[in-house]
Amino acid sequence: MFWNKGASWRKKAIKVFDHDYPSWGSGIANSYGVYDLPANKGAFYVGLSYNTPQFAVDSITRWWETVGCHRYPNPK
Repeated sequence: MFWNKGASWRKKAIKVFDHDYPSWGSGIANSYGVYDLPANKGAFYVGLSYNTPQFAVDSITRWWETVGCHRYPNPK
């Protein structure tokens, strides 16, 4: 069981794994979020790329192509 959601008040601790070991999981997922302040909306992307900067650029590009260009048709 992989679980680390935060504090929980209990009389006894729940036994969980606090580290993700490669032999116990199917892969390592990277996440990247895009938050649009004027629209107060966010998008969250998850991928398996080890190249974090490229994954961030790909996530922003994907957001722009699917949401941003429609929401902001005349960018400055």
